[in-house]
Amino acid sequence: MLLYDNGVGNPDVAAAAVHSRTIRYTPDFDAMTATQAWADDDPQLRSPVAGDADRSAGGHVLRLDSTWVDADNPAAGARLRELDPARSPNAVWTLYMPPGKFSHRAAPISRFVGVPE
Repeated sequence: MLLYDNGVGNPDVAAAAVHSRTIRYTPDFDAMTATQAWADDDPQLRSPVAGDADRSAGGHVLRLDSTWVDADNPAAGARLRELDPARSPNAVWTLYMPPGKFSHRAAPISRFVGVPE
């Protein structure tokens, strides 16, 4: 189970320590538990609204921080990253959108639209 956790609203984490992450859990349906299998190694930043994480066919993860802020970037903007869980650092590439731009969703595709398989 892969998800984007923006960290907002967790009563167990102090507001100053809140950060967003992409995380994968392995569920055990018999025990009704989930074990953390992987979490990205991105520098800690916060995306207070939205965000998205999807696994590509090749096993990489496409992570979208819809609006993000940190000490070096107080202006909100969107950030898109391809992550490879098998390497460290995980980031393969990063695309920063201009400040003030919001992106709701990103999705990995195996071919360009209109190109036959």
